[in-house]
Amino acid sequence: MTSSKYVSLSLAIIVASFFVCLPADAQPLSIGKPNSVVVKLDVKDTSKCNIEVSTPWQDKFEVEVTPPSMEAQFEVTPREPGLLVLTWTGKTKFRGLKSVTACTGSGEVRLIAGYTSETAKPLWDKLFSTLSSEQAECVRIGLDSAKLKYSAIDPRTEVIDPTDSKAKSVFARCESFFKIKQGFIDKGTWSETQLTSCTVGGVRTMCEGAYGIPLADGKFMPLSRIDAMRYHHENRPWTLYRREPQSLRDARLAQAEQARLEEERQREAKRLADEKAAADRAKQAEEERQREAKRIADARAAIEKTENQKSQGKKNVAKDILGGGANQSALDYVRDKKWSEKNLPCDFNGGVYQIFSGRFPSGYAFFVKHKAMPSDAPERHVFRSVDDKKFILEQTIGANSFVTGQLGNPNVIAAEIVVTITLTSPKRIDYEKKFKKLNFDALMRNQLLYEFTEEKGFGLLCN
Repeated sequence: MTSSKYVSLSLAIIVASFFVCLPADAQPLSIGKPNSVVVKLDVKDTSKCNIEVSTPWQDKFEVEVTPPSMEAQFEVTPREPGLLVLTWTGKTKFRGLKSVTACTGSGEVRLIAGYTSETAKPLWDKLFSTLSSEQAECVRIGLDSAKLKYSAIDPRTEVIDPTDSKAKSVFARCESFFKIKQGFIDKGTWSETQLTSCTVGGVRTMCEGAYGIPLADGKFMPLSRIDAMRYHHENRPWTLYRREPQSLRDARLAQAEQARLEEERQREAKRLADEKAAADRAKQAEEERQREAKRIADARAAIEKTENQKSQGKKNVAKDILGGGANQSALDYVRDKKWSEKNLPCDFNGGVYQIFSGRFPSGYAFFVKHKAMPSDAPERHVFRSVDDKKFILEQTIGANSFVTGQLGNPNVIAAEIVVTITLTSPKRIDYEKKFKKLNFDALMRNQLLYEFTEEKGFGLLCN
C-alpha cells in the first residue's frame, strides 16, 4: 500500500533553502516504499498535457496532467532521508492519434523523506542484534534521555534511524561509558559479577563492584546500572566504586563481636577457675586437720542439706512461676523484668539487658548503658499467653526511610518475628525466634524478596 502526499506547485516554491512543499499536517515520505504524490501544476494549459519527472537517482518517468484540476499523480520511492528534489518539464507523449502534447514550462517538487516506525524497525533490529544486552540497554536509555523516538505503535510515526547524527551521538556516549567501565575492570580491582579482595576499616574483606554518585565526604550514594547509564547520557556526575556487601559486613562484625565476647568469657572463666582452685585447696587443707569422725559427720550433714535444698528449690520454682499460687502466667512473671542476653552480664559495659513489655512498640527493647536501642521503623506487637511456663510475642516491623527509598513503598513489611519464651526457672528464660525478613541483596537491587531464619537463646534474670 502506498501513502498519498499532496503538493501545490508554482514559481513561489522554487526557492533556495530547506523548503518543504507539503501541507502542515502531512507526514514525510517513507523511505524504501512507494509513496503516492499528487502535484498541482500552475500552468496555462487547459487541456490534457504530458510532463517528464526526474529523480535525484537518475530515474525518469512520464505523467499525464488532466484538466480541470491540472494535477499530476505518481509514485516515488525515496532511498535515503532528507530533502528530495524532483524536477519536471513538459514533454510530448507520442502515441499516434493518442499522442499528448507537452505541458508548458518546468519546475521542481521539494519533499522531505524520513523513516517511519515501520521502515526503521529492520534497521534497529539489525543493530540491536549485533550488541550485547547491556550495550542495547545503554543505547535505549540514551535515546530515551535525548527524547529521540526510534519506535512507535503506529507504523506511520516518524522516527530516527541508526544513521542519524543524533543517534550516532548516543552510540558515542555508550562507547565512552563502557570505556570507563572497562578501565576499572582492566585494573583487576572492580567486578560487577565477582567479589574481589579489599580493605575496609583496616580489615581485609571482599568487595563487589557498584555504581554511585560521589559525595563530598568521600562516600557514595548507590546507583543502579540503568541509572548510571542515564546519568552518563545526561552528563551528570557518577562513578564506579567498590563496597562490602551488607551480608558480608554483618557477618564480619558479628564474627568480631563473637570473638570479643568469647575472649571475655574465657578470661572470666579462667578467673573463676583460679578462685575455685584456690578455695578447693584451702578447703582440703582444712578438712585434713579435722578428725575422721567429724569429717564423716559433716559430709553426712552436707548431703542431707543438699537434698533438702534441691527439694525446696523445686517447690519454690513452681511457687514463683505461679505467683505464690495465684495462677500467675509466665507472661506476667517475665514482663517488665530485666533479663540478660545469653552469657552477657547485666552490668556489662554500663548495663546490657533486654525487657519484654507492652510499653515498647515492638513489645521488646534491648538496652545498652540503660538506654533502649532506638528504631526509626513503625512497629507493633501482640503478646499471647500459653500457660504458666510459656508465652509468645509476635512482632511486625514496618519500612524505615531506607527501605521505603529502595522499594518506593512505605507500606512494605520489613520483618515479622515470632518469639516463643519458656520460663525454665525463676531466674532463666529460653527463647526461640523465627524471622521472616527482607533479603538485603534483593533490597539493594530494588526487589522485594523475603528470607526465613531461626535463632535460639536464653536470658538470666538480672539482680
